[in-house]
Amino acid sequence: MFPGGSLRSRQAMIRQEERKRVAEVVTVKFFTMLRKATGEQGYESSARTVAELLKEVERKHGDGVKRYLDNCIVLVNGKNIAQLKGKRTRLKDGDEVSLFPPVAGG
Repeated sequence: MFPGGSLRSRQAMIRQEERKRVAEVVTVKFFTMLRKATGEQGYESSARTVAELLKEVERKHGDGVKRYLDNCIVLVNGKNIAQLKGKRTRLKDGDEVSLFPPVAGG
């Protein structure tokens, strides 16, 4: 018996930690004004949720992108997060996240 639990629970905990260490890569794509504000078409991220990804984009590119991120349309693999779990939508390896800022026109 190990301190704090059985050998089986310790092994399960180790497996869980190993899964966390495996880098999951999500492709992030910027469109229209977000592309202009960031100066790039996109990048690869290891964010686990849409909320985490949006915070990461803001940290990476500064306050200049925040105004676009607050109201942008977010698609995960072509599906609007409004139809999923919103900003709590979990991301997994290979997902593609597209960020579309609001556009005015007529």
